[in-house]
Amino acid sequence: MHSTSASAGASGNCYPIFWGNKMVDCVPIPVVVDGWCRGPCPPPPPCLSCPWELAIDFRTYPVLPQSQEFQYVADLTLGFHALHAASQAGDSTSRSRLRAEALGHFQRGARTLGRSQVTVEQVGLLDRAAGALGPQPVPWLVAAANDIIAGMNHLRDGGSGPGLPSGSTQLAVQKFDDAHWKFEILPAAGD
Repeated sequence: MHSTSASAGASGNCYPIFWGNKMVDCVPIPVVVDGWCRGPCPPPPPCLSCPWELAIDFRTYPVLPQSQEFQYVADLTLGFHALHAASQAGDSTSRSRLRAEALGHFQRGARTLGRSQVTVEQVGLLDRAAGALGPQPVPWLVAAANDIIAGMNHLRDGGSGPGLPSGSTQLAVQKFDDAHWKFEILPAAGD
């Protein structure tokens, strides 16, 4: 999963992370930058430039306080950044360390969710100027979103404590790997 750069301002390009009443960080909105951009642009028009930004809109039930929503999405984003870095690492020690870091972010996100259920509200094209997501049911993105939800459910339901991975944790890791593969491979293939 790639994220676009964002400032710490109130531009809508990032999720602010608060400690008390003070914003301490602003994590970029998680988006997949779809770089293949061949042929005519998909709806909704106009397609002004490439690459497109495809995003996933998750919902939680019961709804979490905004700070917790931002935190679990930030943890997902950081987890996928670490998985991406692990896939690029040149040695097994670095790969293992980065994969463990990714799992730590995903586990922290699952703890933040508590008993809340996560669903996919929609996937589609992100319109940063309007601050809206235009529905675009891209099959691989829907599948990746469902992998993420399954991974978070495995961690939430099986526990996310320290120690050796449990069966639920191993299933979660597989789901996150599946989603990461979809983010890395399928946009480039044009699927």
